[in-house]
Formats: sequence, C-alpha cells, structure tokens
Amino acid sequence: MFSKETGRMVLSHWNIFHSLAQHICDSTEWLYDHGSNSPSLVDIVIAARACVQISRKDKSNPAPPLPQIPALKKLRLDTPNSILV
Repeated sequence: MFSKETGRMVLSHWNIFHSLAQHICDSTEWLYDHGSNSPSLVDIVIAARACVQISRKDKSNPAPPLPQIPALKKLRLDTPNSILV
C-alpha cells in the first residue's frame, strides 16, 4: 500500500535526482499517463513490464486489460497487429 512512498524515500536517501525518482515511481503504475501523445521512457518501462507479465503469466500483480494501458497506446502496442494483442 505504501510502496510508492517508500520507494521515493529510499531513492531520495540515495541522493537520486527528484525527477528521476518520480519517473521510477511512475513506471510502477500500470495506468500512468503523462498527458503527451509522444511515448516517454516511462512508457517503455511500463510496456516492458506488460511483456514480462504476459510471458510469465504472473498472477500476483496482473496488468489491467492491455487496451486500457496508456503506455501501450502511445507505443502503438494496442493495435490488432501488435505482438502483444
């Protein structure tokens, strides 16, 4: 429940830049949307996590339905021709 806040505290303790710590924490949120139509590195990390979840069939932290993940839309991985769908 407090993993995001705990992560921020650990990252700040290691003197990591605030913006980098924020992006690392954002990449843990399946439905994170930064508002831009262009994909960011956070979108790539989220898409990679989705690929891992699909390949491992990990039920402990399931991704929401793939068309709902904004990162996949921005990377055009939610289309019928996508390797993920």
